[in-house]
This record gives sequence, C-alpha cells and structure tokens, in this order.
Amino acid sequence: MRTPSPTHTLTLEATPHAPRALAEPGLGAMAKRGVLLRPPPPRGLHALVTLWPRLMLFVAGFVLILGTLELSLQPYTHKAVAAARFNQRQPAPYVEFRPQPNVSVQTPGFHVTTNELGFRADPIPPVKPEGEYRIFFLSSSVGFNGSRNDTTIAGYLEHVLRERLPEANGTVRVINASGESYNTRQSLALLLMTVIDYDPDLIVVFQGTDSLMYPATYESRPGYPFNFETRAQLMEALRTHTDSVGLWARMLDQSAIVRWFHPKLVANAKQRALLENAHVVTFTAVEQYEPYIRETVRDFRKMAMLAESVDCPILIGLPPLRHPAVLPGAVDRLAAATRALCSERSNARYVDTLAAMEELDRAHAWHHDQLHWNDEGNRIMAEFIAEALTHERDSRLARLLPGR
Repeated sequence: MRTPSPTHTLTLEATPHAPRALAEPGLGAMAKRGVLLRPPPPRGLHALVTLWPRLMLFVAGFVLILGTLELSLQPYTHKAVAAARFNQRQPAPYVEFRPQPNVSVQTPGFHVTTNELGFRADPIPPVKPEGEYRIFFLSSSVGFNGSRNDTTIAGYLEHVLRERLPEANGTVRVINASGESYNTRQSLALLLMTVIDYDPDLIVVFQGTDSLMYPATYESRPGYPFNFETRAQLMEALRTHTDSVGLWARMLDQSAIVRWFHPKLVANAKQRALLENAHVVTFTAVEQYEPYIRETVRDFRKMAMLAESVDCPILIGLPPLRHPAVLPGAVDRLAAATRALCSERSNARYVDTLAAMEELDRAHAWHHDQLHWNDEGNRIMAEFIAEALTHERDSRLARLLPGR
C-alpha cells in the first residue's frame, strides 16, 4: 500500500523579484498558470533591441516636424536682401573689389545676374547704339539690392522713365553700376576708370549716408574702403578657413530654421572675422562726422568735374538711413553740404531723396538692418528720382533727357 505523498503548501512572499500581489491568498495558483506573472524587464542588448522600433519612430517623427518647419520658413528667409546672400566680391583694380562678373545666382524669390563688368545689367557694348540714352546708376549695396535685376532701384528707374518719356521710344537705358559696400571713393574710381569709357549721357549717384555708417562698423579712416586694413591682414587666413568648412557647417548655413531662430550661428565666416578685427571709431558727438562729410563731398565734387569733362550732367541723392550707428543730425549735415556743392556746379543737381523716409515707413519697406529696403522700397526710391528728372517746371534738367 502506497503512502500518500505529503501535502506541500506553496507560499508566495513579496521579494525584490516577486510582486506583492503574488503573496496575497488565491493569487499563487493564478501566477502559476501565467495569468498575472510578468516577465522581468529586458536589460542590456535585449532592451536595446526591444526599444529600437520606438526609437526609430521617435526619430522619424522629429525629422518630419523639422522638415515641415523648414519648408514653412523657406518663403520668409528668401526675403532677405540680395546683398546678404550674394556675397560674391572679388578683388579688382582701382576699386579694390567688385561684384563677381558673369555670374547668375538663383534661389526661390531671388535672382542676380551680372555682366562682364560685374554690373547688375545686360552686357554693355563699348560703342553706344545710335539713339540710346545711357544713364549710369552708381551706388552701394542699397543700389545693388533687389530680388531681381529689374527690381533694383536702377531697374525700376528705367521702367518708370520709359513710361514717362514715350517720345524716347524706349531708348532710355539705366545701367546699374552699384557695388556691395562701395563708398563714394570707390564709385569715383569706378567712374574714372570704367564708366566714362562707355559714353554716359547722365550719371546718377545714390550714396553718401552709408559712408557715415562705415567708420562705426568697418573702417574709421575717411575715404578708405570697406575693411581696407583688416582685409589685407585676413585675406590669406580667411581663404584657408573658408576652404576647410565642413559638411555640417555648410548644411547649417543652408537651413532656414537656423537662420530664422539664431542667424548669428551662420554668420558669414569672412564677415565675422572682419568685424572682430575692424578698425572702427565710437561716435559721441555729431561734430566727429565732419572729416567723413568733407571727404564724401570732396568725392562728389570730383565726380561732377569728371562728368563735366565729358559734357555729362550728374544727379546726386542721399539714401535714407536709420542705422543706429549713425548719430542724429549727421545725415542732415551731409545733406546740407551736398546741396551746397550742387548749387555751385552747373552740371550737378541735388535730389532730396531723404524725403522718401515717411513713404518707406508707410510701406514697411525697411529691412531689419535699417539700411536696405525690399523691392517696394526700391520702387519708391526710383519714383522719387524719376520725378526729379522729369518734372516739367525744372528748367535746369531740360537737357538731361531725350526729347526735352
């Protein structure tokens, strides 16, 4: 006769490896059947394999969000000024640097083309076609700026003049000879060494106020070009630096997200290095601008003399300026000195383009740097200049345009 086996009682206690629920009456058998039994959490490589699908899903979602944000910001970042995106200066004799010639740069909402001289214009034949009336427009980045060549101030000016002068039969041509960061001394050199050779009928100079800004931001010596001293010192070092920019930095530089939220992260390497080493001055009184005003007006005078030597009239206007680096009253002093100069020269005319300030404000045409404008601002400035050229009551300009 077999002896019955002793009855064994299973007691489940809460331990670090057994949940308290398993120690309660009636749950032990259920745990044995796997009803409440939970496997221990995965660890090590097994945990990584288990979490991998979730991690990939998170990364995919994050990339999707970034991509959506990038695409939504692209239309806004492409509204930046041309001067900020076209940074294609190259060394050039007499003027020190110029826009790179024979290039075409195009992105959504932005297209710059330059001719053989680096001008934002079509090619210019050395021999002027019969009947053509050539106007050369000399300026800095405010004249170079525009989403397309025909939406620069010069482009709009040509369009407006052809509309207002139907008797000219479309023969008026405005050639944009502006250069990024040009001061009046560089425009003077350009006029002497290049523009005069192309038989101009009228010269429009639209700069001067920016020359009051450069001493506080780039170069303190009157008449010296943009970063003249530091450019010579940094040229080789910057070439080496920019040639070694990695793929990640190039990708960041193209990102609308980075430009939108933290534009300083992708500031142009050359510009950043030049700004850190700039030879600048701090203005505390408006009288400190006198040497710069004197040099600017001196350049205007020489431009008028050169134009007169080839029997060419010259029109001078000062770009409106709100840059915080320029003290109040400095622009007014420059305007008074420029107006006085033009009153002395028979071939020179001062145009009060500073009066366009209110209209630029109403049109919200200012770029965030308070120096450049959008295309609508360019159109407003072109209208101001065209009005001065075509005003019937102004007998001094009677011989400036065809049919007058």
